[in-house]
Amino acid sequence: MLSRATFVLLLTFSTCLKAEPRESDLKALFDSHKWFDLRDAVSQHGASAFYRCAVASAFGDLKRARHEAESVIKSSPKSEQAYQAHNLLAYLYYRTGRYREAQQQLNQMLAIKPDNASDQAGRKVFQALSGSPEQSVNRRGFSRMHYEVKLGTPFIALSVNGKTAKYMLDTGMNVSAMSESEAKRVGLAFQPVASDAPKAQGSAGLFASYRVAVADLITVGNFHIRNVAFLLFPDPQEPWGDLPPGERGALGISVLHAIQTARFSKDRTLEIGFPSKGGSVREANLCFQGASPFVAAEYKGKRHSVFRHRSGGNQPVAHVREGLLGCDR
Repeated sequence: MLSRATFVLLLTFSTCLKAEPRESDLKALFDSHKWFDLRDAVSQHGASAFYRCAVASAFGDLKRARHEAESVIKSSPKSEQAYQAHNLLAYLYYRTGRYREAQQQLNQMLAIKPDNASDQAGRKVFQALSGSPEQSVNRRGFSRMHYEVKLGTPFIALSVNGKTAKYMLDTGMNVSAMSESEAKRVGLAFQPVASDAPKAQGSAGLFASYRVAVADLITVGNFHIRNVAFLLFPDPQEPWGDLPPGERGALGISVLHAIQTARFSKDRTLEIGFPSKGGSVREANLCFQGASPFVAAEYKGKRHSVFRHRSGGNQPVAHVREGLLGCDR
């Protein structure tokens, strides 16, 4: 199945938590992607603005992340932490479909590290994605609908620019996607991407070229979502060849952010748009590493950050705080 393209520098992260964490302990947690442990350390003992920014970004608190990032950047604009603060904000904007703002952060990253090839390549993708207005939700409301499972993934009914369709939900996709024939069917205009822009990587490790299109309106239940970007892949590319016309599309993480909450039941009922039971960042068991969702789970009495949380099957809803999957605007 098509998965994600890496557009912004991924961070690498180690672990160790003490009663009173030193800067080196916090850095170790940050460097090893131990977001839940970093959150607990920052919450219990306090930390510098940079680590408060990292926690806010991982747990979807845009307002707090921006505030803390501004403090980091103002104190030392060309530092490594300033670069990483821009990176954290870029991912936060990216996974909510706000590609223009993500590109602005990427530009600031390149101002600090102008020779970074990964960021240079990512900017070419954002130039294509940011050619239309930012994604927004015009209407939202609780909805209950049927879903069916194909290729191990849930498919739901929706409409794209007024044309009915049935697309898969896939949290493993950073950007929504569809086949070129499906884009033509629903009347989307193709936009080119620079030939040397990074290719999309599928779950089988294959890389694929693509173009970009933006749907003016996606309707899912009682949700009306505008300006949704799609990556367009040739029809022979997996998984489109195994699907009939009208089903060759996938809704990625930015659309799921807009919906905020989803609950799959064993009777193939999907509920979306209900209030989250989570009350705060401290109670959340779902966070993001870059653009990928992770959940916390316990095994033999120990907490682990497990796998990427993938939509599909008979999965319960992740217990998240209100607003985690839809940043404050």
